[in-house]
Amino acid sequence: MVILYCISSIIFIWMNLFFLSNISKLKNKPYFQDWKEIPKVQIFYYLSKVLYWFWLIIGLFLPISFFIYLILAINGLKIISYFLNRKIYTIFNIVVPISTTLIISSMLISLFF
Repeated sequence: MVILYCISSIIFIWMNLFFLSNISKLKNKPYFQDWKEIPKVQIFYYLSKVLYWFWLIIGLFLPISFFIYLILAINGLKIISYFLNRKIYTIFNIVVPISTTLIISSMLISLFF
């Protein structure tokens, strides 16, 4: 179970890095395009984004749940900033994947050391 959790953590690190490198492509909603035209890497990104939230729920029950609470708090701030100010939201849209990647990386390091 821990190995599966670690593999999914690596996938989610990739997901955040993929988002940061392809922000302009991912701003287009998938339902505006034909599904046959979307690259398979992008479809894998969308699937990993859905699985990411299940991963967070499972992580709440692990001994390293502090990291999960931190990720949820940062995402909560991002959601609140959407309703307060759009400019702050666009900043959070870049900061959250970077901070989430750092948190997941430190969580993986704490699991092994």
